[in-house]
Amino acid sequence: MTTAVNGIQIAYTDEGQGLPIFFLHDFHLSRGVWSKQVDEFKTRFRVIAPDMPGFGVNEAASGPLPMHRIAEDLHALLEHLVTGPVILAGHAMGGLVALAFASAFPRFLRGLVLVGMKAPEGETPVPNIRVPTLVIAGSEDPLVPPAEAEALARLIPGAQLNVIPKAGRLVAFEQAVAFNEVVRNWLAYGSNGLRQHV
Repeated sequence: MTTAVNGIQIAYTDEGQGLPIFFLHDFHLSRGVWSKQVDEFKTRFRVIAPDMPGFGVNEAASGPLPMHRIAEDLHALLEHLVTGPVILAGHAMGGLVALAFASAFPRFLRGLVLVGMKAPEGETPVPNIRVPTLVIAGSEDPLVPPAEAEALARLIPGAQLNVIPKAGRLVAFEQAVAFNEVVRNWLAYGSNGLRQHV
């Protein structure tokens, strides 16, 4: 599906019903990288995965897009889809967009899943993060080793960390069964704020 928001076209997947989970891919990838999560969670949740502006089948951006602008576009998409507050899952640069979204639109957020990322340099992610947060890392990620993910988790009050064995940069795709189990357990048991919805 494709829709126009904020003057741009955004392609997206929208399947299932229930508490919405919104998946954001890393830059230079597309929403297809979350296909195994869409298949897993659409039976119990509403799963939305866009091609972020300028990526996937979307028209290429005319120049660099700052994180806050991408967050604004994605917020407009969620308003268009009438989702209400979402659980936002972001991988690598998608996680940085998720943090920008959390800062700008805290009332639109129920939870955060940050995948394969470290804390932004020179700043902390969290004055505005007051939602349940799960940090996931691949044990063999060459760019963000588990120690970096652990440092990120320490900066977010109450955040949980899970390192998935035998997983590299694309942990959600490489070890989809283990990744999905971690997220499913977190949704069900890891947070009092989300448990009631599962």
